[in-house]
Amino acid sequence: MKRILLIVTKLELGGAQQIVLSTAKALVKKGFEVEIATTPGILMDEALSIAGCRIRIIPHMERTPSPLKDVMAFLELLSLMRIRRYHLVHTHGSKAGILGRLAAWVYRVPVIIHTYHGFSFHGYQPWYERWLYIALERIAAGVSTKLIAVSEATMRKGIAYGIGDPSKYIVIRGGTRISDFIRAYLSVDRRKKRMELGLSPDRPVVCMVACFKPQKSPLDFLEMAHIVSSEVPEAQFLMVGDGVLRPAIERRARELGLEDKLFLAGWRWDVPQIMASIDVLVLTSLWEGLPLVIPQAMACGKPVVATRVDGSEEAVIDGETGFLVRPRDVEGAAKAVIRLLQDSELARRMGEKG
Repeated sequence: MKRILLIVTKLELGGAQQIVLSTAKALVKKGFEVEIATTPGILMDEALSIAGCRIRIIPHMERTPSPLKDVMAFLELLSLMRIRRYHLVHTHGSKAGILGRLAAWVYRVPVIIHTYHGFSFHGYQPWYERWLYIALERIAAGVSTKLIAVSEATMRKGIAYGIGDPSKYIVIRGGTRISDFIRAYLSVDRRKKRMELGLSPDRPVVCMVACFKPQKSPLDFLEMAHIVSSEVPEAQFLMVGDGVLRPAIERRARELGLEDKLFLAGWRWDVPQIMASIDVLVLTSLWEGLPLVIPQAMACGKPVVATRVDGSEEAVIDGETGFLVRPRDVEGAAKAVIRLLQDSELARRMGEKG
C-alpha cells in the first residue's frame, strides 16, 4: 500500500488546514495509507476523527521563526521519514513546506509536492528577511516534483521570483463545501443566530472571519469600523477567529471606543450559519493565496469588501460581487462598507451576483 505524508505547520482553523483534512479524507477513501505531521491546534479533534489516518506530532514546528526550534523540527521530520519511508510527501504552508520538503529530499522520497497557499515573503518585511525566505523557497522548490498554487497570482509570483521551474506549477484553487453555506443561507434563523452571538438582531452586521495574525491585518478592520460607525452608528462589527493579535485588538477597540459595537466570537464551528446572518464580509489582508471565506460569503449571498491582493482579485469582481481596495486603505474600505450598508438594494444585487 502506498504511504502518503501530509505536512502542515499547525492544525488551526484556516484554508490550508481545511484542505489538508479534506485531502486526507479523500486519500483514505481511495485506499492509501495516510498520515498528517503537524502541531496541535483547534482542528486536532477533527483530524483524529478521520478513520484510517494517523497523526504525527512534530513538537517544535512553529510558525514563528526560531533557528533552534526549526532545526529540532527538521530533525523530528527526518526521524519520522527514516522510520516510515513514505512514497509521497505533500507539504502545506511555508514552515512545513521548507522543512518537510528538505527532509523528504534527504530520504529520497520519490514524489515531493508542495501547495503554496501564499508565500512567506512580502513587501512588509525588511529586505534581508524577505530575500532569505525567497532563497529558502528556491531551494525547497528545487527538490519538489510538483508545485501547486491556489491562485494564478500566486503562481505568477513564484515564477517571477525564480521559485521553481515554471513547468512544475499547476493551479488548483482551494475547495470548500459550498453546499454547507447555501444550506445555511436558506435555513438559518438570522435573528436567533445574532442574539446567540450577543449581537442586536435588528442592526446591520459587518464581519471578518480570519486568524488574528499580521497577514490578515485585523487592526485595519478596527480602524475601518471606527470610520463606519461615525456614518452608520447602528452598525455592529463581528470578528470570528483568534490569534496572537487578540490583546492588541482588544486594546485598540477600547482606544477607539468600540467596546459596545465590537464582538469577538473566537474560533467557531458554525461559520456557515454566522456567514448567513451577517450583512457584509470584510477581509483586510496584506497578502493572500486565495481566502476561502470569500467564496463562502458569496455562497451565502453576501457582498464582500476585500483588499486587492493576490487571489482575492480572482475571487471578487470589483463593483459586481463586492469592492476591492488597496491594502491598508482603511478609508476606502470604510467608504465601500458604508455604501453597502446605506444601499440595501446594491448589497442584495452584489450578494446575488456572488
